[in-house]
Amino acid sequence: MATQVSDRLRDALERLDSAIDRLDARIDAHLNAPQVPAPANPVIPAVVERLDRIIGRIEGALAQ
Repeated sequence: MATQVSDRLRDALERLDSAIDRLDARIDAHLNAPQVPAPANPVIPAVVERLDRIIGRIEGALAQ
């Protein structure tokens, strides 16, 4: 049973890592878009805030 949980956790962390990479690439592409200057873009702070909440939820779940 512990092996199953460990395997599931490892798989979930790999999916999370992949999702973070995809999000990071999308943010980079958005920031480098010539028509949308980064400082005037309200989306980036919202994304950062949402990621902080997501990370907090993951940390809380791992602590249980």
